[in-house]
Amino acid sequence: MRRPRYCSQAWALAGAALRPVERMRRQVVEISEHDTAATLEIPATRDEIAALATTLNGLLMRLQAGLLPGNAGSSPRPARRPTA
Repeated sequence: MRRPRYCSQAWALAGAALRPVERMRRQVVEISEHDTAATLEIPATRDEIAALATTLNGLLMRLQAGLLPGNAGSSPRPARRPTA
């Protein structure tokens, strides 16, 4: 059965939209526990994908700071309560 043309176009558009997410996923896979300076590339798009990369970089920096000698005894941040 042959797909209508718009299905192929929608498939291509969805693939293009998710390409930056896949790029970030591959970058995260490459980060090891010994890589103390790892960060993700932040796209210049100023959209949700760039915001996600910025947020993940903040997480990586906090994790890296927690792994530094002398920070091992720091008390962890309290867990967030679920919001309704």
